[in-house]
Amino acid sequence: MAIEQIFDSASSIMTLVSFLTFCGILLWTFALRKNADFAVQAALPFADDEADEVAHHAAKQAAKQATKQAAKQAARESGHG
Repeated sequence: MAIEQIFDSASSIMTLVSFLTFCGILLWTFALRKNADFAVQAALPFADDEADEVAHHAAKQAAKQATKQAAKQAARESGHG
């Protein structure tokens, strides 16, 4: 019987902790209204897309440059051979 009382108390405590956590999240979300922070965080997925596009463009430019250099090297070698 003592173990049942411990589990009942733990269950009540966990319910109270969960409810207080939920209330804290509501307070943080709606009462504090940090719109500037939320706007910055909402734009983060799009910032990753822009960074990916920039990296893709840079990789294409590097590939073009490498191709040009390889062509120049091949021309030099075939001209001297």
